[in-house]
Amino acid sequence: MKKILLFTLVTCCISIVKAQNTAYGSGALSNISLGRYNSAFGTNALLNTTNGDSNIGVGEFAVISNTTGSYNIGIGNLALNSNTIGTGNLAIGVWAMNNNVSGTENIAIGNSAGHSINTGSNNILIGHDYSFSGLITGSSNTIIGTGISGLSSTLSNTIILADGSGNQRLYIK
Repeated sequence: MKKILLFTLVTCCISIVKAQNTAYGSGALSNISLGRYNSAFGTNALLNTTNGDSNIGVGEFAVISNTTGSYNIGIGNLALNSNTIGTGNLAIGVWAMNNNVSGTENIAIGNSAGHSINTGSNNILIGHDYSFSGLITGSSNTIIGTGISGLSSTLSNTIILADGSGNQRLYIK
């Protein structure tokens, strides 16, 4: 009986070292096949990642839909949860960038920050409360503030600074 237990323990540890992935939580990284250097902490974090490398998912369902995207960091429940192939995204906050599928190199900080982004890239979004509503495919924006709504879905190359009530105080195109 002890030999079987020892064999199981050694096999487990070797596969973790070989894959160079770390997972803690029910379902976390459970579909990994070729991906390396991933870290998942939370129920179903990085659940569907198969071939993506160097991703971090912290929180329940964080980066859950990712399959081949790499270099993504989702911190907060449901952060980057729709991301499948997007690369180089940073989402911090509950539901931050939760609709991103293939956008790349985005930064969203705040609960629900950048929630509507789907394919947009190179955006920096700081705020909370479903801020940046409407922005879906736009790229290369820097938007800071809370409660900003009514943005064009394709808004690009724009800087917006808003107050805490969603009023745009600075708009540079």
